[in-house]
Amino acid sequence: MGVGRRRRLYGEDQHPPVAHQGSYTLRLIVTDGGGLADTVVRTLPVGNVAPRARLSAPASIREGTPFTLTASALSDAAADVAAGLQVAFNCGGDMARTARR
Repeated sequence: MGVGRRRRLYGEDQHPPVAHQGSYTLRLIVTDGGGLADTVVRTLPVGNVAPRARLSAPASIREGTPFTLTASALSDAAADVAAGLQVAFNCGGDMARTARR
């Protein structure tokens, strides 16, 4: 869905895709078997929320031992990944690292 685009959805529970933040007009038309219909119009504001990730790290390590940090389970990140999402780790001091997705 988007500005000026229309999509017909049928059934009780629908999840129209919303690719960009903005204000969307939703129109619900209910029609009975006799052809009588009613329409409800609502405006739905959609905001961009920050992407989220799960961080996995060892519970403990020995000093001077290399270790791996993993970012997984990214949510609300599809558009952000396409735009060059970066995942940054900072373990203090000069150990900051950045990974592009």
